[in-house]
Amino acid sequence: MPETVAGAGTAAASRAAADAAVADRLGAELADGGCALVIRTTADRAQILCTEVRHRLPDTPAVLLHEQLTAAELAHRMAECLRVLRPARAGEAAPPRPERLIVIATPVAEQSCDLDADLLITDLAPLDLLLQRIGRLHRGDGTPRPARLRTPRVIVTGYAEGDATRPAAAPPRFPAAAEDRYGHHALLIAAAQVLCAAGPGRPWSYPADAPALVAAGYGAGADAVPAAWRDEWEAARTTWEKTWRARADKAGNHLLTRQGERAAVTLEGAHHLAHRHLDGADGLDHLVRHHTNRRAALLVADGAGHRTVSGTALPAGKPATATCDAVIADTVSLPPSCHRDRFKALSLVSSWRDTAFQHVRDLVLSTDGAAVLARRRLRYEEVLGLVDEGPAG
Repeated sequence: MPETVAGAGTAAASRAAADAAVADRLGAELADGGCALVIRTTADRAQILCTEVRHRLPDTPAVLLHEQLTAAELAHRMAECLRVLRPARAGEAAPPRPERLIVIATPVAEQSCDLDADLLITDLAPLDLLLQRIGRLHRGDGTPRPARLRTPRVIVTGYAEGDATRPAAAPPRFPAAAEDRYGHHALLIAAAQVLCAAGPGRPWSYPADAPALVAAGYGAGADAVPAAWRDEWEAARTTWEKTWRARADKAGNHLLTRQGERAAVTLEGAHHLAHRHLDGADGLDHLVRHHTNRRAALLVADGAGHRTVSGTALPAGKPATATCDAVIADTVSLPPSCHRDRFKALSLVSSWRDTAFQHVRDLVLSTDGAAVLARRRLRYEEVLGLVDEGPAG
């Protein structure tokens, strides 16, 4: 199910058309009932689709799962989804399921998530991750499903065909956020394999084909993509290899050993770093993770001082354990636009110095849930979570 990948000046219109198409497809697929899982690459894609689905399908419950919800709210919603959509267990009756339900999620629903969906709609992703998502589909053999959804089907979106009349004639295009997260090379390989499976050839057999598909995703040659894609694939692969070599070299500078002693046969001195320019916990986090997951505690400023977004008041002095737990439960991942230097603009909770939580940064909201961080307007909403509303002023 290709979409229009936004270009300059067309982002809003392209996204609105893509989300409307997915919402309409969900309405058609669930006409006789059923439970669908939709996985979007980023939280903002999930948030916008959820808004569109709720507008177009007001009688169908929709649950949103993503990392820009507070930790406690995400855990609550995930637990409820697992309760109503768990697969049938061997030797027991299938649990009752909602007549209709749409779960819209980011990759938080990709692994270790025991959901049993009747239908999966997913953004394109590298093959190993795509297979993980397919694992959320038809997990329970004894689960009753509407007749339309008794055959497991995956609908792939999150890409634009290079040539709509002949998809293999030109390489597809991908949203910028997907390319940043996964890389052009991995997405091209996945698109080629999906195109093949959707064509007249043999479809995938899951899980039997999983090892070969994963191997194709990471060790395939140029013949794994259509001939018309190969020059672009070769360039993307070269870029990918350079990037990962650079990351490996950077990480090698911080091995837990003294300078020049990497071949030591014991762990003596392993607590010494070869280099010490790590800038504290933030620097180490940036070193070991390509896509850092910056989290902040959501606090609300009112006339009485500060409280967590769920209502726990912060004391003037050092907090008790229960207060610390409440603050951690109300931490949230920041939008990608607020990572790196903008994250450092957040303050540390002064009363938490010399405690286990001294490195927790806080995002202070007004009483209506709004804040400005590094010239970005942010708002925390009950349904959507933390939303990036765009440039401030």
